[in-house]
Amino acid sequence: MSSNLSITSKIENNTWVLSFSLAPGADIPRDIFMFENKGSSLGDYQGVCSLEDYRRFQTYTPGTPIPVFGNKFVKYTDGLMIFSIDVDPAPIRQKILDDVKSFKVSYTTGVTSTVNYTV
Repeated sequence: MSSNLSITSKIENNTWVLSFSLAPGADIPRDIFMFENKGSSLGDYQGVCSLEDYRRFQTYTPGTPIPVFGNKFVKYTDGLMIFSIDVDPAPIRQKILDDVKSFKVSYTTGVTSTVNYTV
């Protein structure tokens, strides 16, 4: 099974805008992009969740506030970064791709476990 990551790069108002998401039907969860929690909205993008973060953080749903206290970060299905036009977006795109691949390895090896016991 595979997962398709889409990363769109565009220039808007003299800044780079990168938006990214996993396509529906991915073999890993799509809500792996971590943001600062602003209560009723998303704050700054923080990165791709680690497996530990993924298990710990709540998923943000537009229109449904999540209290900031005890929930500094939330996860979401779409990533968004805005940064200076002077910065090359290629290494940032590669970092996102590498982080998603790393999450996939952790997720696929950590999701199922079998323990055999002698009784």
